[in-house]
Amino acid sequence: MATWAGAKRLVTPGERWEFPDIDDHTDYSESQPEDDSPPIRRSARLLISGLIGVAVIGIALVAAGVVWDSRTETQAIPSSDTSTQEVAATRTPVLVVVHVSGAVATPGLVQLDEGARVIEAIDAAGGATDDSAIHQLNLARPVMDGEHIVVPLVGETVEQAGSDGPISLSRSSAERLQELPGVGPAIAERIIRWREENGPFRALEDVLAVSGIGEATLERLQGLAVP
Repeated sequence: MATWAGAKRLVTPGERWEFPDIDDHTDYSESQPEDDSPPIRRSARLLISGLIGVAVIGIALVAAGVVWDSRTETQAIPSSDTSTQEVAATRTPVLVVVHVSGAVATPGLVQLDEGARVIEAIDAAGGATDDSAIHQLNLARPVMDGEHIVVPLVGETVEQAGSDGPISLSRSSAERLQELPGVGPAIAERIIRWREENGPFRALEDVLAVSGIGEATLERLQGLAVP
């Protein structure tokens, strides 16, 4: 068993053996800083920090969405109206040829747009002369392809200008249609009923859609009827 005398013999002569201050009763925990904040206050700070983080992320997402929408709106979108105008511009206009004679400056054939009026045909032929009786004509009547318009002189009477021209299937009356070969009262009424339901004839061959008219009748109409 170790004794004090034995311990002293272990110390080198001339050296001092110092013991640690074992009687230091300082509490280690006292040297550490303490968070004296109540638990509720700490939780509130954490909650507020989390809400601020969520708000920042939300603002960033909204800003990104606004930038994306602005880029999308600046993209050129083709307009349907522009496409329609381009199609209309490339469409070939339908023309009609009319013979104008009588009291006009330059009698002969004139070419007009489909739906043109008698006055336009006369103007295309140089206009009526001073000795014309142009007032006898219906200047507002639409012209028909292949018809003959005669402008009478003063003193002349024209009962129906262009009566010797082709008969229009789209504009003529039932009586006028019956002047065509193979067209009687019943067929004439069917032609009128068809154009009322379907619009004007676009080509002479369209008359085949009328009940009672076949290829034989169509051949007989060539040169005598126009759409």
